[in-house]
Amino acid sequence: FQYATGNVVSYFTLIKLSCIVPVLYFLLMFWMPESPYFLLAKGDTGKTIEVLTWLRRNIAPDRLEKEMRDIKDYIDKTSSQRSSLKDLIKEENRRIVFILLGLLTMSQFVGISVILFYLKPIFEATDSSMPSNFSTIFFGTLMVVVAFFVPGVAKKFGYKKPMILSSIGTGISLAILGEGFFLSDRGITSSLLNYIPLISLIFYIIFLGLGMLNFPWAVLSEMLPSTIKARASSLATSVAFLTGFFTCVTFPYLIDNLGIDASFWLYSSFCFVSGVFVYIFIPETSGLSLIEIQDAIHLPDKTNGVKNNKVNSIEEMTASYFRNHFEINFGISGTYKNKIRDENI
Repeated sequence: FQYATGNVVSYFTLIKLSCIVPVLYFLLMFWMPESPYFLLAKGDTGKTIEVLTWLRRNIAPDRLEKEMRDIKDYIDKTSSQRSSLKDLIKEENRRIVFILLGLLTMSQFVGISVILFYLKPIFEATDSSMPSNFSTIFFGTLMVVVAFFVPGVAKKFGYKKPMILSSIGTGISLAILGEGFFLSDRGITSSLLNYIPLISLIFYIIFLGLGMLNFPWAVLSEMLPSTIKARASSLATSVAFLTGFFTCVTFPYLIDNLGIDASFWLYSSFCFVSGVFVYIFIPETSGLSLIEIQDAIHLPDKTNGVKNNKVNSIEEMTASYFRNHFEINFGISGTYKNKIRDENI
């Protein structure tokens, strides 16, 4: 929507149009059920059972009873704890905060902000026959199409494996994109080589959308204990967007000093590093309760006992996806002087 309308309307009109969807999102949130943890903490046992039954479709009675006990035990354990900034560096929380800050930082260093902000001049630099204005619409539409597959991917494979595959796929795509610019700068051209940047960007968006674009935010919401969730999520989100801003600001300087080909190779290396980071530090959290996630983080050797506790409801995955990531997919814009083609973006 942003890419399609942004090409034909003014900034002011685009802002007004962009307000429509957030307002609808706000209104629809009135139908979103409260968290079972919140309801049980308020003493509303009946509503807690109702919400858990809706979230865990076809849940067995013994499983429901066990989860109710686990939630109550967790609330009893944490209800007397007061949160402060110092809690973020306590021994029991340091590992979680480190993992989340690292993951969200890596999710920006895979180059998503750079590609989105500089898509038009990057595409023009490929000498493709596709009009640059149309390219933004094309890739914006591609991101929307990929987003429809995200809940199904999460339900079937969890979060960890798709993020690893996404890191590898985006790394290879950016490496090929850099190679395309490398050959072009040296006068090596052919009808086939002219399609390399376009194809690599398409695969980059696909791999990114099925992993590192969305799942780090889902992991953020699932891994944090309630005692530090507000402060830690605010810190992690701020770090992520500051990192994205840093990558956008430094990209023209990288091009000036390294060249556009080496710049994409640098981001390609960050993609592979992010895959290693996910493999080493991120436990599989999809479909686990908060208590099980905490055990998986602090006792990673015991995760086998809970790894098959997958949520069977694709509706829950869909709700979680849109709840956690809606706000980052609207209103992205920026203006920088780009020396690739000496144009404003």
